[in-house]
Amino acid sequence: MACIHCGTAPVLRRDTATARMLMICPECKARGDVALHEARARISWEIVNDDTLPRHGCRNGTYPRFVQASGAWGYGCKACGFAATGYATLEGAVAGWMRESRSSKT
Repeated sequence: MACIHCGTAPVLRRDTATARMLMICPECKARGDVALHEARARISWEIVNDDTLPRHGCRNGTYPRFVQASGAWGYGCKACGFAATGYATLEGAVAGWMRESRSSKT
């Protein structure tokens, strides 16, 4: 599944010292969750690259970018700079994006 932001095919990066891995776009650096199993790495890539996720409601609405910093997940819109953080999991950040998308339409 290509990156929804730039269309580039992802690569699987492995850290041989820790056995952790992730799927990452070599072009725009969008990525999935760090995982111990390749299946989880691929599934998390599919989660962050789901083209059925609603785009942001700003004028240049784009697909959400999911990021992890200081152990917490967040999401944002690169077009307008809107962002929210503080989610414990990637799935929590996706749920937050969906909630935000619904509330911005009302």
